[in-house]
Amino acid sequence: MNAPRRSIGVFVLALAVIGWNCGNVGPVVGSLAEDFDIGLGEVGLLSGAFFFAGSAVGSLVGAELARRIRVLTGIWASCLLSIAGNLVFAAGDSVAVLATGRVLAGLAFGLAAVFIPTYARVIGGVKMVGLFGAGLTLGVAAALLLGSVLEGAGVDVAWVVAVGVGVALPAFCCAFHVS
Repeated sequence: MNAPRRSIGVFVLALAVIGWNCGNVGPVVGSLAEDFDIGLGEVGLLSGAFFFAGSAVGSLVGAELARRIRVLTGIWASCLLSIAGNLVFAAGDSVAVLATGRVLAGLAFGLAAVFIPTYARVIGGVKMVGLFGAGLTLGVAAALLLGSVLEGAGVDVAWVVAVGVGVALPAFCCAFHVS
């Protein structure tokens, strides 16, 4: 595999698995609160506490897994967990199901935060780690932008669209072996 394709892969993986998952729920608070008849505090738990609890566990487990499995296996596991978490969230019919989806997405984030920078460093050194950082940042920004635009336009299912993109991006990475 050539270096430009790997560069794109690291960037897209960071954008898809880490960045997007961090920013995809915050901007759609209004539609989530309305659809599930919950308050701002409960949405805060979903967008923050459950997600980052999952990411802490994913990072700790990822550090141990990194000693036992190949880096690409860890990356694909994070993609699959991201897909699963976002699918569970999108299909959620209760706060408990939504929370489960966010924990799974957080686990994906934690694993990806261990494996993707490692892969980036191995294939391209500091330059590639910088590309990883750019992908992460742009993923958060893109999720915030799309969610805000949809929410501001009054799209009834803004949160479903935002979470759906969280399924599509890592699925794209898996389907086309982007890394």
